[in-house]
Amino acid sequence: MVVANYEFFNDVSFGLKIGADIDRTLSTNITNTPKSGEGAILMWKHWRTGVGPVSYQVLVNGKVVANPTISGNTATEEFTSLHELIGTSDVRSGENNIEFRVTAGTSTVRISDVNIFYLQKDVVQTRVADYEFFNDVSFGLKIGGDIDRTLSANIENAPKPGEGAILMWKHWRTGSGPVSYQVLVNGTEVFAPTISGDTASENFTFLHENISTNTIKAGENNIEFRVTSGTGTVRISDVVIFYRRDLDGNINQPVAGYEYFRDAPFGLKIGGDVDRTLSADIEYSPKLGEGAILMWKHMRTGPGPVSYEVLVNGVEVFAPTISGDTASGESLSLNESISTENINAGENNIEFRVTGGTGTVSISDVAVFYRNANAPAVT
Repeated sequence: MVVANYEFFNDVSFGLKIGADIDRTLSTNITNTPKSGEGAILMWKHWRTGVGPVSYQVLVNGKVVANPTISGNTATEEFTSLHELIGTSDVRSGENNIEFRVTAGTSTVRISDVNIFYLQKDVVQTRVADYEFFNDVSFGLKIGGDIDRTLSANIENAPKPGEGAILMWKHWRTGSGPVSYQVLVNGTEVFAPTISGDTASENFTFLHENISTNTIKAGENNIEFRVTSGTGTVRISDVVIFYRRDLDGNINQPVAGYEYFRDAPFGLKIGGDVDRTLSADIEYSPKLGEGAILMWKHMRTGPGPVSYEVLVNGVEVFAPTISGDTASGESLSLNESISTENINAGENNIEFRVTGGTGTVSISDVAVFYRNANAPAVT
């Protein structure tokens, strides 16, 4: 079978700026041979410090794969995770390099938590990626109300020590004013973001944080979200941990995989193309009851807000709005935890449909993570 794996490239943040350090190359070794033709997923976190916008390139083994801009309208120190679907031919077994290079702007971009997910052919004694759901339904936290929430889930298989894990979640602000909160995994603080009062209310953002595998364990694990200051409410949902484990010779067990649906962007707008359906074939039956993770990237172009629906095999799973306060052309990644019953072996369809607003939404980099149901080995 083809299974998912990932490699860490960086955890600690670094800053890049015109007139100072303008580029940084990260290197790591991919031990396993990526499966050709399957595609890979690059993930990183960025934020702006200083005054004004900043633009930069992302290169994988010398090839430009992304050209993001953080606008001057984006609040400084506002963390955002990004992902980019890349060809499997862009990565390789052995040493791989990811370069971040500032190209324009007056402020500093800071980068951290750089990873690549890829698919590999199964080997009986291989190390693979897996994940555990902690939460799907959203909850709100606020000073003067509920200030913390602890989520618990059981990790059945022992995480491999020293390999690192990836915590993912979605957050947004409601109400007036900023809000700051902590994220603790089994009692250890791993991240402490702030959503500023300048950020549009109900502006959904996907975040991830690379953590030590020693922070998690086989058995019960707890993730706590705790508000520390501010007048706004933070809402949290779609909390999941990816980790690496050994198959230990047992290939007949559920493991993580993913499927590409779309890489190139397309635009949707009231009065123009209002919907697009993407199709892809999932070769192995998803494991029922395990949950799946839909990822995509969106941006607003043109004046005014835009709202749209996301449907998986005809079932609406999410309905975001990009407000008119969000800078045009600013890419944001999103994730949505969905029921495994929403997807199936064989053809699957993901539809994006604009429902309101005057702006255009551009969609790209659509993929679904799921767990294989005891897929047969491929030698």
